[in-house]
Amino acid sequence: MTTRPRGFALVAVLILVALIALLGSTYARHVTLANRSSSATVASMRAAGAVDSGLAHARQILRTSGPAAAAALADGGSLAIADLGTGHSRLHLRSVDSHGFGSTLLFEVDRVPFVRAGAPDELPRIRADLVPALLANASLPQTWISGLTTIQDADLEGLVIIQDGAVLSLDGVCVRGAIVSARTMTALDFGPYDVISAPTLLVTGDLRVLPRPELPGIAIVIPDGNVMTTSPSARLQLDGDVVAHMLVLTGTGSLRGNAASVASASIAAAIQRPGSSRAPRSWAAGLDPGEASEVRSLAALPRVQVPADLPAILGFTFDAP
Repeated sequence: MTTRPRGFALVAVLILVALIALLGSTYARHVTLANRSSSATVASMRAAGAVDSGLAHARQILRTSGPAAAAALADGGSLAIADLGTGHSRLHLRSVDSHGFGSTLLFEVDRVPFVRAGAPDELPRIRADLVPALLANASLPQTWISGLTTIQDADLEGLVIIQDGAVLSLDGVCVRGAIVSARTMTALDFGPYDVISAPTLLVTGDLRVLPRPELPGIAIVIPDGNVMTTSPSARLQLDGDVVAHMLVLTGTGSLRGNAASVASASIAAAIQRPGSSRAPRSWAAGLDPGEASEVRSLAALPRVQVPADLPAILGFTFDAP
C-alpha cells in the first residue's frame, strides 16, 4: 500500500486555488479592459470631466457675471446657476448622452463678495440708495475738505468729505463717523483713476475712526483716492471697512474690517486685524461690493427621485452585450 507524504492534500488544494485565482484575475482583466471602451464607461468619464470643468466655469461666472447665469459645457454638457439669495447659489451640472448615461449633479455654494479692483469703479462704495438720505440728514454733520487741510488734536462728527484734488492731513484726531471722497457721495461713476484729481488722506499721527449708526461698519471709503500713513509711530483704530485706490497703513493699532484697494494694500504687521484669519468677513451693510462673488464653500446635494422619474427608470433599456 502506497502512503502519500503528510501534507500532500494541503499542497494540492493550494495549487488548485492558485490556478483558479490566476484564471479569475485573467478574466477580470479582460472584462475590465473591455469595459473601459463601453458606452457607459465613456459617458461616465466624459461626465466626470464635464463636472470638473463645470465647477471651474461656475467659479469664473460668479466672479465676472453675477450670481445667476447659464452656460454650455464641452461635449453637450450644461451649467445653470440660480441665485438663492443671502449669499447662496445653486449649481445644476448636467452631462448625459443620448443613451441616458452620464451625470446630473446639484451643488449649493456659499458666496462672499469678490473685489476685482481693476479700477475705482470696481471697488466697494456706499450704496447709491443711501447717499441722498445721508446728505439730507440734518443730524449727521458734514465736514467738506478742499485744498491742503491739516487737522490736529480734534474730534470730528459725521461725514468728513474730501473733495477732488484735496489733501487732508490728520494728527491726533477722532472721527465719529466716516471719511469719504466727494465722488462717493455725488457721482454714479468714478471713471479712470486720475493722480492729479485724486483726493488724499494723510495720517501723520494718531487716528481713530468710530462708525456711527447711520453707516455702521464703515470707516474710510475713498475708491478714487489714496490713504497713507506717513509716521511709523502712528497709532490707528479703524473700526470698520477701509476702501481706497492706494492703501498704506504703518504704525500700530487695529483694523476691524475689510480692506480693499486697486494697488496692493500695504498694512503693517503691527496693525492687528481681529478675526481676519478665521473666515472671510462680511462687508458692511451700507456698502455695495458689486455682484461679483467668490465661492467660500460648496456642498453636493443628493438627487431626490420624484414620481415623474419612474417611467424613465422603468423604460430604460441597456445596450446588448
